[in-house]
Amino acid sequence: MKKSVLISSLLLFSIGIGYFSVNFSDSDIQEQTYKPVALTKKISKKKSWNDAAELYHSLYQDESTGEIDYHQLGVAKQEVLAMMMNKAGAFT
Repeated sequence: MKKSVLISSLLLFSIGIGYFSVNFSDSDIQEQTYKPVALTKKISKKKSWNDAAELYHSLYQDESTGEIDYHQLGVAKQEVLAMMMNKAGAFT
């Protein structure tokens, strides 16, 4: 029993070594070269900040008025916290 396990493991090991030596030999791999990429578009910090502020405003604005209602945001936050507490209480 031990001999058959030893022989089969040696056979599998030698087949694996042969497989990896054939598939990953250096003769098949092409020489990879580094090609530097020049950035053609200059992005200013001001433009980036304006885009971020515009995204923030679009996420929190009221759909009907287009303005941010901070009271409404506070109420929504309290509702979410209450919902999370109810879920957490169900598992205890």
